[in-house]
Amino acid sequence: MAKQVGREGVYAAYDLEWRESLSGAIVSEGDIIDLGGMEGHVYETPGHSSCSISFYIPHLKALFASDGAGIPYKDTIVISANSNFTKYQESLEKLKELDVEYLCADHYGYISGKESRNFIRQCIETAKDYRSLLEDVYLWEGDIESAAKKMLEAFLAENEDYFLSSNIMEGVYRQTFRHIAGVMEKH
Repeated sequence: MAKQVGREGVYAAYDLEWRESLSGAIVSEGDIIDLGGMEGHVYETPGHSSCSISFYIPHLKALFASDGAGIPYKDTIVISANSNFTKYQESLEKLKELDVEYLCADHYGYISGKESRNFIRQCIETAKDYRSLLEDVYLWEGDIESAAKKMLEAFLAENEDYFLSSNIMEGVYRQTFRHIAGVMEKH
């Protein structure tokens, strides 16, 4: 990504090599991790991917939602329900009652205060509207490939500086439409 935006030297000062010697613990829904005077609560929030988790620190009222929630981008919310839109929406419902003062996103930083307190509820509404749009585009286009290209074109027209490349975004749309199409065909 850095190379794509002409900043390939930005990481030269950092050791970013993957270490096989790194170890960790497997966490799952309901686990509480001792952070030395604070607790971190684990929430399984699939939908962006099947393995997405979110991490909430009640003492700080901080939610690290990874891509399990929307991505705050400019004056909008990017819904990132790549693998399973239904589970993504269920995950948002799971997070909506948390008392959040800081929402820390994987992309584009964090939000705080009033904006963060309302963010998950806004994501729920945005996801509902977005899903309806995706269903309409799929019905209009008639197939996954055409629908993905149509959504990519519309997204890039409004967000030419988004961090993902167009070929990755097209793959994301294709994956999202696979789930949407599968659900629509069952009904």
